[in-house]
Amino acid sequence: MRSKNPIDIERLKITIIYDNYAYDGQLQTDHGFSCLIEGLDRTLLFDTGGNGSIIMDNLKRLNIAPDQVDVIFISHSHYDHNGGLPRFLEAHSTVDIYVPGSALASYKAISEQFGSNVIPVDKPKWVCDGAISTGLMPSPIIAEQSLAIPTNKGAVVITGCAHPGICNIVDRAGELTGQTVFMALGGFHLLSDTEESVRKTISRLQTMGVRYVAPSHCTGKDAIQSFADVFGKTFVQSGVGRVIRGTELSETAASNRFRGKRLRN
Repeated sequence: MRSKNPIDIERLKITIIYDNYAYDGQLQTDHGFSCLIEGLDRTLLFDTGGNGSIIMDNLKRLNIAPDQVDVIFISHSHYDHNGGLPRFLEAHSTVDIYVPGSALASYKAISEQFGSNVIPVDKPKWVCDGAISTGLMPSPIIAEQSLAIPTNKGAVVITGCAHPGICNIVDRAGELTGQTVFMALGGFHLLSDTEESVRKTISRLQTMGVRYVAPSHCTGKDAIQSFADVFGKTFVQSGVGRVIRGTELSETAASNRFRGKRLRN
């Protein structure tokens, strides 16, 4: 399953389109998540947020035309991650949509309405030459797939809500890519976790070698602050309108010295 040619991380560009948190005050915030991934052989829209009007307005304000998107990747079938899909397809429907196989029937109806190509995912699957789905991972809440992008600095992992557990997802991404995870980005689902539980999660991610984190959405404000305190200069602030460029990450990565504060269990 491993990619023969990891991309140069300096090619990678990730734009947060939809999130609970603000980065660019001219964009709308809302409960949910979506980001645009550029720099691969195909441009990916990861999730579509919960409100079609909001995602379309944010795309317009960011000067991103819907027809720039080649692939839509739906992490799981909660409204705050797929609610904006029909409205997006009204504007641009000639896309491949990778959806959880367990919910294929509902997406087939959308496919028939708009003529999009719906591709079910159960096991790990390459979405394009530079990005692989983790496959559906179980959780007590809902099965979910995440995305791993092998790069010359390590894998970049993007999560919707991380219901299966952010550490479990990072571990799966490492197995699939044969790389240490360089950056983890998206919702980490720590909103209801205790402070001790958050500390253990952060400590484990450090032990696993994760260098950069950009938590948002369902991570929770207190947990996000804990990540910021611990990871220091390798914490990446997220939020609607944030553009994360691989060029920002490569300079710090040149040094293996950890720049944050390391937690003890």
